[in-house]
Amino acid sequence: MSVRTNLIPIEDGVNLLSVQGVTLLDIDEVDSWLYAMDLLSSERKKACRQLLAEGSFSMCNIEHRVEMVCKT
Repeated sequence: MSVRTNLIPIEDGVNLLSVQGVTLLDIDEVDSWLYAMDLLSSERKKACRQLLAEGSFSMCNIEHRVEMVCKT
């Protein structure tokens, strides 16, 4: 199964970026989204490790008005 990515508006001009079905092979895609949301390299590595270790990662970027939820 491949990763499923959806970007949908939720409220007040905020969008929800949902990335589901992430595996180790998809981590570059997740890293690309995190880069687009202006996370530093160290922050992106930490987020990807958390996603793979715990099965989920979420964050909100107010400047970009995006809430991101990633799940394995």
